[in-house]
Amino acid sequence: PTQNYFLNPRQIHDINQYNARVDYNISSKDSVFVRYTHDGNYILADGPLSSLGSIIGQEQDNFSGENVSGNWFHDFSPTLINEFRFGFSTDPQSYYSIGPIASTDYASQFGIKQFLAPDALPGLPTLTLTGFSTVSAGNTRPFHVSEKNYQLVDNATWVHGAHQIR
Repeated sequence: PTQNYFLNPRQIHDINQYNARVDYNISSKDSVFVRYTHDGNYILADGPLSSLGSIIGQEQDNFSGENVSGNWFHDFSPTLINEFRFGFSTDPQSYYSIGPIASTDYASQFGIKQFLAPDALPGLPTLTLTGFSTVSAGNTRPFHVSEKNYQLVDNATWVHGAHQIR
């Protein structure tokens, strides 16, 4: 069979990243720094069969992450120093179908609802025919996950002669 359907869907990819860092010497024995990073990463893309207009819909994705870290360095004496570090990062991921693709029960319209799980989301199910490309709105839409990472580290270093103990 001839596969005569070709689509190069429109995709708007908006990335905005910014960083800020502050360093401060409190005294000759204490110094600190704090850093913040934001990574805004948004995608708006046409869905499958988008050449049919707004019948199918679009996909909206958000991969914006943030990171905060800091460090406090303290000299107790010429032979004893301490460094405390902290960090927090988040990496949320959200995938949403918008428009008719997200709300229309295509499985019922196509007469295949009985083949899907009872709690299947509305929208365009994944359709695969041997010898043809797969058509899908993404079988995990909507999907949202957020990963958060916390870190605390404390390093003490003691110097005695030619030896270091950490």
